[in-house]
Formats: sequence, C-alpha cells, structure tokens
Amino acid sequence: MEEIDREFNKDFQDMALVCCDCHAEFVFTRGEQRFFWEKNLVSPPRRCPTCRKRRKATIAHYREVRQ
Repeated sequence: MEEIDREFNKDFQDMALVCCDCHAEFVFTRGEQRFFWEKNLVSPPRRCPTCRKRRKATIAHYREVRQ
C-alpha cells in the first residue's frame, strides 16, 4: 500500500476544471483523482459538486415520477 501511495503522490496534483453546466471553476482534488483512479474512471468530472448534486436530484425525481 505504501508503494501505491508513493506513486499516487507523484502523479496527481489538484486540477482546476470548468463546469459544463454553470461554467464555474472547481478543483478536482488529488483525493478525488485517486478515487477515480481506484475505480478505473478515465474521464475527470465535467460538473462542479453543486451541479452534480442538482443533476442527481433531477434524475432521481424523474425516476420516481415514472414509477
């Protein structure tokens, strides 16, 4: 595990990204990048945390309505 941590520490750095919905800048942190890496997710997030929550709530609402 320590070997992986060393690799992680040299590979990832906080990145400034722009939300595709609200166009606000947000930080894709090293910890988030590690989570994406561990889950084999290859694309960085396109939405800021606020827009992600809003989108999830909207999708959940429509799923409830359809049932």
